[in-house]
Amino acid sequence: MCTSVPISRLTPVVFQVNPQFYAFRWITLLLTQEFKFSDCLHLWDTLLGDPEGPQVTELPSSVPCCVMHFEARETKTLLLRMQATLLRICCAMLILVRRRLLAGDFTANLKLLQSYPPTNIDHLLHIANKLRGPLPY
Repeated sequence: MCTSVPISRLTPVVFQVNPQFYAFRWITLLLTQEFKFSDCLHLWDTLLGDPEGPQVTELPSSVPCCVMHFEARETKTLLLRMQATLLRICCAMLILVRRRLLAGDFTANLKLLQSYPPTNIDHLLHIANKLRGPLPY
């Protein structure tokens, strides 16, 4: 029996629930509503200490103008690194509940994504780390 679910089957189910209903909160609150405080500290440590560096070369337009005034390269690099890592963590969160998403309807999936179940943070970060692309060099 195959234990993996193809992403092509998961995509339509996830898109039944607009990301604005769950991902906006995940990202803007840096996952503080989904996990215990001690787990959030572990996640934030990962966000701030990601050794891989930026995944993109330009600062996204979604970054507020006040941040753009900081011309320090370190600030831009930190924001890019955090954004890429945070998005990988959010994708890993979807992967970890994929079976429940596939089995649920719109209402059940919305409730699941807005009230994320307790999760082993180390396993979540392991899955997020596996989502890294190959290094560019």
